Amino acid sequence: MQPILKPLLLCLFALFTSNTFSQKETYDLVSYTIPNKWQKQQHANGVQLSAGDEKKGTYSSIVILHSSPTNAAAQADFTSDWETLIKKTVTVSSAPSMLDPVENDGWKILTGTAPYTDGNSKGVTMLLTASGYNKKISIILVSNTDAHQQAVESFFASVDFIKPAVQKQAAPDKPITSTFKNGYKFTNTNFDNGWTAAEQSEGVMLTKGSIKALLHYPDEITEKYYPYSEDAVKTCWAHLVAGRYATVNNLKIYSQSSAIYNPAKMAEADVTDKVTGKSLYVVLFQRNTSYWTELIAPDRNTFIKQFNVKVAELEPMAPNNIFDVFSSLSDLNRFAIASSDLTGKWTSSSASNVAYANVYTGAYAGGTIAGSNHAFTFGPGSQYSSTHNGGSGTTGNVQTYKQSFKGVVTVTDWSVTLSKRSEGKTEKFDAWFVASKQGRILMLKNAATSYALIKAGK
Repeated sequence: MQPILKPLLLCLFALFTSNTFSQKETYDLVSYTIPNKWQKQQHANGVQLSAGDEKKGTYSSIVILHSSPTNAAAQADFTSDWETLIKKTVTVSSAPSMLDPVENDGWKILTGTAPYTDGNSKGVTMLLTASGYNKKISIILVSNTDAHQQAVESFFASVDFIKPAVQKQAAPDKPITSTFKNGYKFTNTNFDNGWTAAEQSEGVMLTKGSIKALLHYPDEITEKYYPYSEDAVKTCWAHLVAGRYATVNNLKIYSQSSAIYNPAKMAEADVTDKVTGKSLYVVLFQRNTSYWTELIAPDRNTFIKQFNVKVAELEPMAPNNIFDVFSSLSDLNRFAIASSDLTGKWTSSSASNVAYANVYTGAYAGGTIAGSNHAFTFGPGSQYSSTHNGGSGTTGNVQTYKQSFKGVVTVTDWSVTLSKRSEGKTEKFDAWFVASKQGRILMLKNAATSYALIKAGK
């Protein structure tokens, strides 16, 4: 199988620069050309393309997974995918051999390959992760033959990633009066897709026409591990929703099958508003890292018209993309930034420690350590300074780094630009605040990196 590895890597250096004139297909945010005579299968959360020779026991398979929300940097997305999509599927004997990162139309693309074994089969696996626009797309190749090399090369040369419809955020033309005061300039946001967001003490309230959606802040009950989805829904309904209404009738629980990656959890009920006495239809939703989201509609039909989902008719194997309309609401916890909001010190830190044991004796066999700390200080005036330090490596052999920068900061509602960064270059970040029970989180993100920062002393 080694003959396929080097030519495949060389081919992928030209990824996204080749032109193809074949008829393309589109799945989610990926357009591609199916190799001749390959089979296509649609799954709940992706598309699989495959070819093989049953008599010889050879095969090649390409899986395009549906995009998923992300706020992580591209490298973090790739590392997470390699752990969950590759190492839990086949046995790889080495770290991935990485190509140089590719940036194309707002997408940062990381690609890595490694030899694998799967029972008696040996071959090459490849993971391509594209990160951009707060979305992540993953494409996986598994092949135990070089007979399909030309087809594989043609497929990847045909791939294009589609820029999603951008939801622009802008401060309202006229000030919106908010009863919630927290010392920050913006506590409301109007989005171009018709939703508005207002920060409240218990969460972020979204409104679109007659529909409301409350993004509940996490707490010790919502973050608790529940072995069964139904237990999680029942507990969180009682904790978050039931007490907000005078009556609750026709409560029904829905759980997507655990065989599906990141299954959705939902509950629906007819309720009576405590204050107005009006009848309402309420749905509670959660999936993966989304907030527990309480969707409030005047009636069931209004909900169905807005979201095109009938909760009562959902099957356990319902495809993941049905629920994207709900999980995407979590991305609307965004508030603009004013220069005065940044004054002070903002920090983030992370650490991990993995210990290994001998499979035969159980004795300690070493470990790896990684950690980082970042601090940004804004002010006085338009000045900023930042420090970045950390390290990673095996126990007893940790490589460390430390960087410091000082310069000028320029702030708009939705961006932060810092001068005199690495190699003296100016660095621009998309910037916004995320509201939380503990206070604001400052998000800084560009194609190369991202930070989630909390204010020191909070």
